[in-house]
Amino acid sequence: MRSLDEFASQKLAALERAQLRRTPVTTARGGIWVERDGRRLLSFSCNDYLNLSQHPAVIAAAVEATTRYGVGAGASRLVTGNHPL
Repeated sequence: MRSLDEFASQKLAALERAQLRRTPVTTARGGIWVERDGRRLLSFSCNDYLNLSQHPAVIAAAVEATTRYGVGAGASRLVTGNHPL
């Protein structure tokens, strides 16, 4: 029986040989625009297609909610009940 590490290494090597292995690329984001490899691109693959993450009212509401409720993941609603948000 092969180890999981050996199996994964062989799979990754095969992807490399076939030039199919993908690695994360650093991408600067500013709203709906991204910059990759020195090129400015319009992103159609984000959930911010209306650019609302940059809207001053949305930012202000997020700051207010963070100040009031803090940050961090909580447990399931079934465990801790519904949160006011």
